[in-house]
Amino acid sequence: MKLYRLAALLAAAALLLSGCGYIILENYETRGTASAATDPVFPELTLAPKPVIPAVFEGRREPRTDEAKARLEALYSVDLSSADVLVAVSTDADDSLFGDEEDPFTEYYAMRNELVTGKYGFSITVIRESSETMRAGLAASIGSGGDSYYSDVIEAPAALSGSFAVSGLLMNLRKLPFYEIPSSGFESCGVYGTSCYFDISRATEGYASRPALYLNTSLAGRELSDRLALAAINGSFDFDGLLGAVAEASLPDGTDGLAVSFGNAGYAGIADIAAARLGISFTERVSGYPSVTFVESGGAERLTSLLMSLREISLINNPVEGSDPAFDAFREGKALFYVGKLSDIPGRLKDEKVSWEILPIPQGDGPVSYTLSSPDRAVFTVPANNRRTESTSMFLSGVGAASGNWIADYYANYCLDSGLFRENNSYFTLLSLIDDPVYFDFVYICGDECKSLREATVLAARICALSGTPVADTASPLLADLAKAIKKISLKQ
Repeated sequence: MKLYRLAALLAAAALLLSGCGYIILENYETRGTASAATDPVFPELTLAPKPVIPAVFEGRREPRTDEAKARLEALYSVDLSSADVLVAVSTDADDSLFGDEEDPFTEYYAMRNELVTGKYGFSITVIRESSETMRAGLAASIGSGGDSYYSDVIEAPAALSGSFAVSGLLMNLRKLPFYEIPSSGFESCGVYGTSCYFDISRATEGYASRPALYLNTSLAGRELSDRLALAAINGSFDFDGLLGAVAEASLPDGTDGLAVSFGNAGYAGIADIAAARLGISFTERVSGYPSVTFVESGGAERLTSLLMSLREISLINNPVEGSDPAFDAFREGKALFYVGKLSDIPGRLKDEKVSWEILPIPQGDGPVSYTLSSPDRAVFTVPANNRRTESTSMFLSGVGAASGNWIADYYANYCLDSGLFRENNSYFTLLSLIDDPVYFDFVYICGDECKSLREATVLAARICALSGTPVADTASPLLADLAKAIKKISLKQ
């Protein structure tokens, strides 16, 4: 059975030139000219020729473990049976290395890790600490001048890792023996150029926190639901189609039209997602340094126009602790759409009475759109005073090679057993969603170190989503001094 894929997404590529780290899209296509903000137009949903889809569910996809095993087998072989790799894991990050008791991926991470330890023979010791404890411990260890040792590898949120790099606490991964930094593909990792600090590979990429769009099929009706599913399969489901579906559906009194999860769903929310799907990266390279470009390129106007359209028909979720009004609206049958996480399938959607199907986040109107990584997503780094570079190299190379799509396949089948409907296209949509690579934006890594960078990009978009203030109105006053601020956080060679 030939499975479809949505429009191809570019893999993450991280670059470092002139000693400053940032992340851009590799081979990023030229953006189109943006049009001025206008009232939304709701076109009739048009579809490409109907693809061949099995009329009856034909069984689950077999996990693709052979590919990962072959990549692992091709790596340099060395006997490290006497070694113990010490990994420090932040308790504040999404842990895609070991998982936890609430993460359905945990058993698959364990399977992956056993493949790696089976090849090299080393054992793995894990220490778990809060981000603040980790920050203090790492700084004290390196400040001791070699009298103490923190860990071989650190798994920490991107922003915390960026702070470590700016503070000179991390090793240039290019110094590791037997460790090859991929230049393209799903495993593109780290920051390239004269230095590389962040390993951002398949091993750091979880799936449960990825954004997904859920459709209330009872409100949409069968005909509209099928058209939306086919548009998604054809890669032609865009934001105009979403807005058009809201206008077309017969929504009873008391419905919210479109519920948008914002602020507590494990990723940044609709503002960041919309920017990514419009093909807007918040930063790109200019003269060796990151530069905010979406305002100058017209992207701010495009993003503002879309967010203003969404605000008119949305329940923007800015919850207090422990609440999630957007999900509650969907669960109670009062919302046509809900932007949530893939973990909602085996989680809180499993036993809900609302009839739903899964859709991808809509495509944008640019030549390229991508899936944005969660701000909580962890990356791998190595402390600057690491003295066990051989086993560290084998660990990073091994978990990167042994990870991959097979873990995604297991998760899709887990969802199939946990509430994902067999009688619609949701399983096929899920397979496509979790096969797509994600993009780490420089703002997520160094936004905490450069406040004006964050304020001029993701925060400007989020303010627009919440208050309607145009993105350019928030961002433009910061641009004049932003270039200087970015240069101040140049990562050490």
